[in-house]
Amino acid sequence: MADEAFTPMVCCGTTMRTYWRQRNDLVRAAGRHIQRMQKALTQMNIQLANALSDASGLTGQAIIKAILAGERDPYQLAALRNWRVKASEEEIARSLEGDWQEDLLFVLQQEQDGYEFCLKQMSECDQRLEHYLREQQDGSHGASPRRKAEGTFAAR
Repeated sequence: MADEAFTPMVCCGTTMRTYWRQRNDLVRAAGRHIQRMQKALTQMNIQLANALSDASGLTGQAIIKAILAGERDPYQLAALRNWRVKASEEEIARSLEGDWQEDLLFVLQQEQDGYEFCLKQMSECDQRLEHYLREQQDGSHGASPRRKAEGTFAAR
């Protein structure tokens, strides 16, 4: 029977599993920060989710950062639209007309900071994973020759 905690990287031991679980936890935490950013925007009657499918995308992040930097003109914010976004600048501008509340802007800032922190930590996890995998591939992960040979049987 398969264990729910099983990962396909079992051959690499608990180290790999630890890095992957940490990264997975960070991805979930980043998602919660995005949800709370969308909630703060919605509470200010900013309907960005109606025009953009993802607040964590290029356009969503550019708009949120501009809002946090003090920009309130919906057309200036909509001009940050990436060319790949299906919604027009006009549609985005209409979704950005709301009631800017200082307390909710504070929440938005806190959640943006938390999201960016999670992204930084995910990047650090990725670097650790790459380093660990390189060491495993090179066979130079610091174990003594005796340690590496454990688990193999020598015919005598």
